[in-house]
Amino acid sequence: MLEYKSEVVTMPVSFFSSKPKPESLAEFDKLLDERSSEGWELVSYSHLVDVNAGAKNSILLTFKKEKR
Repeated sequence: MLEYKSEVVTMPVSFFSSKPKPESLAEFDKLLDERSSEGWELVSYSHLVDVNAGAKNSILLTFKKEKR
């Protein structure tokens, strides 16, 4: 049997671009590494649009792993 876990990650972006800042990508990589070491596998992601968010991007991540 599988169990699932969802998380919303918010990343600041550059003022003149929708690209994430390099330090944001490093934090994102760290989160993925942590979840992987806990046995979670990324199965889906979705960009969440918030017109009031300003200079931020939010991503919904869904992970799965075997339930023990």
